[in-house]
Amino acid sequence: TNHIPYQIIDTKEFLQKISLINEQLSPLPTGAVFAACDVVALYPNVNNNMGIPTTKKLLNSFPSPLNTPTQCVMEALTICLDNNACVYVSSEDTIYAKPNKGTAMGPNHACDYVDVFMSRLDEDITSSSPVPLLSSTLPPENSDSVKTLDWSRFRDDGFTILLDETHVSAFQNFLQTNIQWTVAHG
Repeated sequence: TNHIPYQIIDTKEFLQKISLINEQLSPLPTGAVFAACDVVALYPNVNNNMGIPTTKKLLNSFPSPLNTPTQCVMEALTICLDNNACVYVSSEDTIYAKPNKGTAMGPNHACDYVDVFMSRLDEDITSSSPVPLLSSTLPPENSDSVKTLDWSRFRDDGFTILLDETHVSAFQNFLQTNIQWTVAHG
């Protein structure tokens, strides 16, 4: 997951990104607004039809340093996703349950898998946004080098700076394409 361009790992990395925005994109437009975005119920809403191919694509682009074949990893992932069960024990019954969609939060693979799934959404957000993102404030020849400043995400929380408050509604509606988000701005 360290090859996912829009993912941030911790507060320190987020603050470093803010410093880069200040260094490379200041001054921001007067009407710029911060938008904090949050996925609603991320884990149960992960679309495995999107997550599994995205995982395979990332593994093919960045092969395992352990030389584990991609097909082997994909088979293991599929087994984990298909056989992830929780056990509920009461005084009379033992109930086994597994998610009927998405992925469960408890297994070892879940966080990395969700990050890979979200990386696909990151790409969609930054490549197809109906509103201008930060890099649009730069001349075209400079904007490609700062595209990763357009959007930041830690697991299910996203952050961007929109150029104008009038863009918030269109951006929020756009985010609802693959998964439900809430957006706070100011």
